[in-house]
Amino acid sequence: MPDERSDDRTARLVRAAQRGDTLAMAELLDLLAPYVGRICGPIALGQGADAAQETLVAVFKSLRTLKDPAALHGWVRAIAVREAIRTAHRAARTVPADLSALPARGDPQLSADIRDVLDRLSPRAPGGADAA
Repeated sequence: MPDERSDDRTARLVRAAQRGDTLAMAELLDLLAPYVGRICGPIALGQGADAAQETLVAVFKSLRTLKDPAALHGWVRAIAVREAIRTAHRAARTVPADLSALPARGDPQLSADIRDVLDRLSPRAPGGADAA
């Protein structure tokens, strides 16, 4: 848990960074990067570093909107969770399915698999031949 001096220093850094002080921004980045990484890693998994980078970009773009420097860590946490989830979803959509395990057209296993699925279907399945 940060002590009062640490909180005061962080508040001064935030205020200075909001005014455009690049040294304060660099110190704030050093302070926040490990924190953001610990949040993004477990959510975005293999994309944790990307999510952390997106988080830090979003934080510094919006830093001037932070009204209370004491709320910095909670505000950053909310942004980090949002960016980590967004990054994880984006990665999940772009990962191609591994189709190598599927039987090729004409493979007897494919025919057996289809027959097995059809045999398990109820004759009264919606849209089936017995549907009224």
